[in-house]
Amino acid sequence: MQGQPWLEMLLFGIALAVAVVPEALPAVVTISLAIGVRGWHAATP
Repeated sequence: MQGQPWLEMLLFGIALAVAVVPEALPAVVTISLAIGVRGWHAATP
């Protein structure tokens, strides 16, 4: 993609980052909750 205007490249990068977030969100939330419950369970006598 050499020769492309830097502004167009920047906008493409931002659009790509915004598009990836909803795809990974359920996995991130599930993993975070699993780690939290695991820590909570270990702290419970």
